Amino acid sequence: MLNISNLSIGYRKGKKNLELLSQISLTAKRSNLIALIGANGVGKSTFLRTLVGMQKSLAGDIYLENQNIQKLNRRELARQVSYVSTEVLHVPNLRVRELVRLGRYPHENRFISLKKSDNSLIIRAMNLVGITNLANSLVAELSDGQRQRAMIARSLAQNTPLFVLDEPTAFLDLPSKFETVALLRQLAQREAKLVIFSTHDLHIAIKEADEIWLMLNNKIYSGTPEDLLIAGRFETLFADSNLQFNPITASFETHSEISKQVELSSFDKKLLQYTTMALRRKKMQVVESGAKTHIRIEKNKAEQIEWKIQIADNQYIANSIYELLQKLT
Repeated sequence: MLNISNLSIGYRKGKKNLELLSQISLTAKRSNLIALIGANGVGKSTFLRTLVGMQKSLAGDIYLENQNIQKLNRRELARQVSYVSTEVLHVPNLRVRELVRLGRYPHENRFISLKKSDNSLIIRAMNLVGITNLANSLVAELSDGQRQRAMIARSLAQNTPLFVLDEPTAFLDLPSKFETVALLRQLAQREAKLVIFSTHDLHIAIKEADEIWLMLNNKIYSGTPEDLLIAGRFETLFADSNLQFNPITASFETHSEISKQVELSSFDKKLLQYTTMALRRKKMQVVESGAKTHIRIEKNKAEQIEWKIQIADNQYIANSIYELLQKLT
């Protein structure tokens, strides 16, 4: 559905081009959720604005449904692409239904009033994102999560094959972040849309996105989250910082010097993972062999969890990770 060919993005300053990325070639199909990942300043927003026709490319072509979007007028473009930016909408007395109705503007004839089919699309869009009960609420009085859903509903009412969102989870709390991205994935699949969104929430992107476009070293690497994990791409995302990527938890952690090595075994995988996390925070590394400290997580006769510690000839028992860390440190 989307074909990006030899695209170069950036800015024109006088007679010179300030190029951020060049020779980008990507393809994407309907019913997919794609997360755009990259460090600050690499050009994510510039890429998205170029993708939706808000900014001219320096070179190359963008074809959507076999149409070169750079040759479409504004109304034609708005029938093909919808865009949700990071900007917070400040329009006094604007109600949710009126905001969602704006999505129908590219399809309206100025001499004809809103059709029944348009009203149906507006109602359906609010229903799909779960804000029908907020139809008469003022946009200015919505929570961040509710306002983001209203903006997505407006895009749904616009009824374009391509949705593009710049940092849709930026101002949301953790549950709302997951809910928003899960909603985008459902919409991509159920409505057969192509949804592309930029985010810094790498953990959520890896869990929810069908594909990730990773902006790195003046290139864009594409693939499923698992393919990029196997290739070790995320490890170099912040290579110049004090961060290291943990492929098991799909998150970044600070580099720290190891003060002690321990051997760890457990009857339960979750307990093993949680204990490893706690030990790492205290600069302890879990190894398979060769450590002087051994920890076994077991259940006692009363079915209570215990951390049994063996250090040389000394044995200790802890009844929680807190107690474990106290005895080890």
